[in-house]
Order: sequence, then structure tokens, then C-alpha cells
Amino acid sequence: MGRARRRARPWSPAPRVIIRLDFVCGSRVRHGKFELPEHIADAGSIAPAAHALRMSYPRALALMAQIDASLGQPAAIRSAGGARGGAALTDAGRDIVQR
Repeated sequence: MGRARRRARPWSPAPRVIIRLDFVCGSRVRHGKFELPEHIADAGSIAPAAHALRMSYPRALALMAQIDASLGQPAAIRSAGGARGGAALTDAGRDIVQR
């Protein structure tokens, strides 16, 4: 006797919603970049926001630089100082989170 054949199931991806903002200048901000400013607003700092998203601090800084470039202005104001440092969203950063 031969081997029983398995019946192949058709591939069926789970539906996803992807949000993207397209700016007049041609820049785009996708859903992954929205999460970082949201977490910065909650944590008050980039390092804990990056940790919550399971990304490195340098990656978070690079994403913030991309967001700043897309907006043409800073999305967050950063203050250095280790434990005393932090970050707060600017009006532009809050606008991205709200949209």
C-alpha cells in the first residue's frame, strides 16, 4: 500500500490593517513608526520606549531621525542626562500619534 496523501490547505493570511501617512514632500510614516512616539509619550524617554517595543536604543534614535526628516521638524524634544534625561513629544509628534 502507498502512503496516504495529505490534503493541502490553501494558504490564507490573516487580515491586517496597515496605516501610512503620506506627506506632501514625498515622505511616508508607516504604522511601525507610530508606535515609537506613542511609547515615548507614555514613558517620557526614548530608552524605555525602545525597550517596550523590543528594539535597540540606536534603532529607536534612527527611527526618530526618520520621523523628524519626514515632518521637517522634531517629533520629540530630547534632553540628555542619563536617569535625569528624557523626551517629550512636540506638537508635530503629538499630531502623528493622534492621526
